[in-house]
Amino acid sequence: LRPLQLENAALDRKRNIAEVAGLIGPGGDVEAAFRRVEARVIDLHTGEFAEGIDPTRYDQRKAARDPQQSRALAPAEDIAGIGRRARYATVYFVREGETIRQVILPVHGYGLWSTLYGFLALKAHRGRVEILRACGDPGPRRGSGQPVVAQEMGGESRLR
Repeated sequence: LRPLQLENAALDRKRNIAEVAGLIGPGGDVEAAFRRVEARVIDLHTGEFAEGIDPTRYDQRKAARDPQQSRALAPAEDIAGIGRRARYATVYFVREGETIRQVILPVHGYGLWSTLYGFLALKAHRGRVEILRACGDPGPRRGSGQPVVAQEMGGESRLR
């Protein structure tokens, strides 16, 4: 049963990433959409790619709970109320040929009853970073039991 659960969790993650990137609609082929996505692990301290870490196996949530793989955040820098931050994060690049069209970032922060996890889609456009969409990552929820749904964001920030 456990291998099937892990396989379904990986498929749900791919579906969320494909949906937040706008690559798939309801009932779409997740695996086909995900072929345009490249997953890479980033060292959050240096901003460089972390070679030797398999993005399909790396568990950022688990790493954030391990003092050897994370660091405690000072209250002034912990605006999301997460307490600790993993050293590495899996980031997703949506490509069109050799061109990166979007970057999908994992995000999390303290919600009403528990920590919320999700993804944020960004794209560069005319010297600006546009926030395209955000969606929640499925998983056990407390409180209302309602999932966080994809939301069009439409914000932007100037690159410097």
